[in-house]
Amino acid sequence: MSTFNLLTKEAAKAAAMASCEITITSPQEANTKSSLIVVSNRLPFVLKRDPITGKLSRHASAGGLVTAVAPVVIKGHGLWVGWSGITLEKTDEIPESDPKDCTPTAGLLSEQVVSVNVEPVLFDSYYNGCCNETFWPLFHSMPG
Repeated sequence: MSTFNLLTKEAAKAAAMASCEITITSPQEANTKSSLIVVSNRLPFVLKRDPITGKLSRHASAGGLVTAVAPVVIKGHGLWVGWSGITLEKTDEIPESDPKDCTPTAGLLSEQVVSVNVEPVLFDSYYNGCCNETFWPLFHSMPG
């Protein structure tokens, strides 16, 4: 299948999925004056919910994008928009990093993070379909 046909096929899937709900879950107002906004499929760290207390905790995430871009977002007072990997309520607060955290996201304040909820069906089609089957091969196969 040609790249064009593959893109067309994935675009049609995306249009069909457009009725799925995507909800911004960050309780705070986003800093709309940020000159740098990173929109990624995931947040730059992993959020886990304690099954007993329901409290969220923040953990390091591996990846080249986070390692390369998080320090720029921090220094430039930018925003990072992405899916948390879990369902968050509007009342959930993204925790600040642990004072002992030495990862690239350590200085990224919770007010610099905007979490969105994405339905699993939509995420699967977008990430495993469009991104991994189309965009990744397309943009990583181009000669430098």
